[in-house]
Amino acid sequence: MQFYSSAVTLKGAGTVDSPYLIYTEEELISVALGNVANSYMSCYLLKNDLELTADTWTPIGATDATAFQGIFDGDDNTISGLTIAS
Repeated sequence: MQFYSSAVTLKGAGTVDSPYLIYTEEELISVALGNVANSYMSCYLLKNDLELTADTWTPIGATDATAFQGIFDGDDNTISGLTIAS
Protein backbone atom coordinates (compact mmCIF):
# COMPACT_ATOMS: atom_id res chain seq x y z
CA MET A 1 0.00 0.00 0.00
CA GLN A 2 1.31 3.44 -0.87
CA PHE A 3 0.30 6.77 0.60
CA TYR A 4 0.94 10.10 -1.06
CA SER A 5 1.19 13.03 1.29
CA SER A 6 2.13 15.78 -1.11
CA ALA A 7 0.31 17.36 -3.99
CA VAL A 8 0.93 16.26 -7.54
CA THR A 9 0.65 18.57 -10.52
CA LEU A 10 -2.31 17.72 -12.72
CA LYS A 11 -2.64 18.85 -16.31
CA GLY A 12 -5.69 21.05 -16.93
CA ALA A 13 -7.34 23.88 -15.03
CA GLY A 14 -10.10 21.99 -13.19
CA THR A 15 -12.87 23.64 -15.21
CA VAL A 16 -15.57 22.18 -17.47
CA ASP A 17 -13.67 23.35 -20.55
CA SER A 18 -10.27 22.25 -19.21
CA PRO A 19 -10.73 19.51 -16.59
CA TYR A 20 -7.88 18.17 -14.51
CA LEU A 21 -6.53 15.06 -16.25
CA ILE A 22 -5.97 11.94 -14.13
CA TYR A 23 -3.57 9.37 -15.56
CA THR A 24 -2.32 7.51 -12.46
CA GLU A 25 -3.38 6.10 -9.11
CA GLU A 26 -1.06 8.62 -7.44
CA GLU A 27 -2.96 11.49 -9.05
CA LEU A 28 -6.35 10.06 -8.05
CA ILE A 29 -5.20 9.57 -4.45
CA SER A 30 -3.88 13.11 -4.32
CA VAL A 31 -7.31 14.40 -5.37
CA ALA A 32 -9.04 12.23 -2.75
CA LEU A 33 -6.72 13.53 -0.03
CA GLY A 34 -7.56 17.12 -0.95
CA ASN A 35 -4.04 17.87 -2.19
CA VAL A 36 -5.37 19.58 -5.31
CA ALA A 37 -6.60 23.16 -4.93
CA ASN A 38 -10.42 23.21 -4.78
CA SER A 39 -10.37 19.44 -5.36
CA TYR A 40 -13.94 18.92 -4.15
CA MET A 41 -15.41 21.47 -6.57
CA SER A 42 -13.26 20.89 -9.65
CA CYS A 43 -13.80 18.94 -12.88
CA TYR A 44 -11.79 15.80 -13.70
CA LEU A 45 -11.30 13.53 -16.69
CA LEU A 46 -9.94 10.02 -16.21
CA LYS A 47 -7.45 9.30 -18.99
CA ASN A 48 -6.50 5.66 -18.28
CA ASP A 49 -7.93 2.52 -16.75
CA LEU A 50 -6.64 2.38 -13.17
CA GLU A 51 -5.98 -0.66 -10.98
CA LEU A 52 -5.86 0.58 -7.38
CA THR A 53 -3.37 -1.03 -5.04
CA ALA A 54 -4.54 0.54 -1.76
CA ASP A 55 -6.29 -1.88 0.62
CA THR A 56 -9.21 0.49 1.16
CA TRP A 57 -10.21 3.69 -0.53
CA THR A 58 -11.32 6.95 1.03
CA PRO A 59 -13.76 8.52 -1.42
CA ILE A 60 -13.22 12.00 -2.81
CA GLY A 61 -15.13 14.31 -0.47
CA ALA A 62 -15.69 11.65 2.18
CA THR A 63 -17.15 14.00 4.80
CA ASP A 64 -20.05 16.44 4.82
CA ALA A 65 -17.58 19.33 5.03
CA THR A 66 -15.76 18.12 1.89
CA ALA A 67 -18.66 16.65 -0.10
CA PHE A 68 -17.70 16.30 -3.77
CA GLN A 69 -19.52 18.91 -5.84
CA GLY A 70 -17.43 18.72 -9.00
CA ILE A 71 -17.58 16.62 -12.16
CA PHE A 72 -15.73 13.33 -12.56
CA ASP A 73 -15.86 12.00 -16.14
CA GLY A 74 -14.54 8.45 -16.47
CA ASP A 75 -14.34 8.84 -20.27
CA ASP A 76 -15.14 5.10 -20.72
CA ASN A 77 -12.18 4.14 -18.50
CA THR A 78 -12.49 1.94 -15.42
CA ILE A 79 -11.17 2.05 -11.87
CA SER A 80 -10.76 -1.47 -10.51
CA GLY A 81 -9.50 -2.84 -7.22
CA LEU A 82 -11.66 -0.32 -5.38
CA THR A 83 -12.81 -1.25 -1.87
CA ILE A 84 -14.61 1.30 0.30
CA ALA A 85 -14.67 0.59 4.03
CA SER A 86 -18.07 1.28 5.55
